[in-house]
Amino acid sequence: MKTSDNIDFFKDIDFSKFISNESNVIHNYLLSSSSKFESATDLTSHLSIEAEKNSKKLIRILKQDEFVPGELNKTQLFLENLLVKNKDLFREVFQKTWLQIFPEKNTIHIINFISMASYFDYDVLDDRADVLVISGCSHIDIRVNEAAIRAIESWEQKKHIDFLKAIKPTEVEWLESYKSNVIKILELM
Repeated sequence: MKTSDNIDFFKDIDFSKFISNESNVIHNYLLSSSSKFESATDLTSHLSIEAEKNSKKLIRILKQDEFVPGELNKTQLFLENLLVKNKDLFREVFQKTWLQIFPEKNTIHIINFISMASYFDYDVLDDRADVLVISGCSHIDIRVNEAAIRAIESWEQKKHIDFLKAIKPTEVEWLESYKSNVIKILELM
C-alpha cells in the first residue's frame, strides 16, 4: 500500500466515533484550563501594569517626602495603603521601586527607602527585604551600607548573619565594627 493509499483510506473515517467519553472530558478540561491560564496571564499582566503605575507614584512621593526617623511619612502611608489593598501589588511595587532608585546618584532617597522599609515587618516583605539588604550592603555609599545594616538589625532574622558575613568588608572601621556587633546580636537570638 502506498502512502497516498493510506491517506485515502483514512479520509472517509469519522474518528469522532472512536473517541471515548473520557477523551471528551479531557478535551473539555484542557479547553477550560486554557481559558484559566489566559485569565491568570491577564491577572499577572494587570498586576504588572498596576505595579508600574504605583511604583512611579511612590518614587514621586519618596522624592518629595521629608523623612524623620521614628515618624510616619507619606511614603510609608502610601505603601501601607497598598498593603491593605493587595499584598502582591504591595510587594511588586516595593521591588520595582527599589530597583529604580538603587542606582540613583542622590543616595538620600535610597537611605530613606531602606529606613522606611525597616518599619515594615520582615514577613510582609520576605525575600524583597533580603534583596534590599544584600544590595544595600554592597552599595558604593557607606551611608547606604549603614542603613541596610540598621534594617537587618531591626528585622532580627538569623539568616541575615550569613548575608552579613558574605559581604565584602569595607575599609571603614566603624562600619565593620557595627556589622560585627549586629552579627553578634543576631547570633545570640
